[in-house]
Amino acid sequence: MSAQFGQHQLRDGGYLQADAGWFKRGANQSLMSDPKGPQVHERRDLIMYVVLIEHPTEGLILWETGSGRDYDNAY
Repeated sequence: MSAQFGQHQLRDGGYLQADAGWFKRGANQSLMSDPKGPQVHERRDLIMYVVLIEHPTEGLILWETGSGRDYDNAY
């Protein structure tokens, strides 16, 4: 980021996990040759980022891609 736009800090917001079927076509599906599907479902790690931006006219802006409250119970 250039100096005219201020400073920023990139933070690690942790990880989420989700079934690979959300991201990869055909993941974790059954086939005629294996109607029960995979015994162990493939999971994917999703990185959550948090960025704190110091904007010269707007002040501090917090941008994050994190989960909602109680995501592990809701999904």
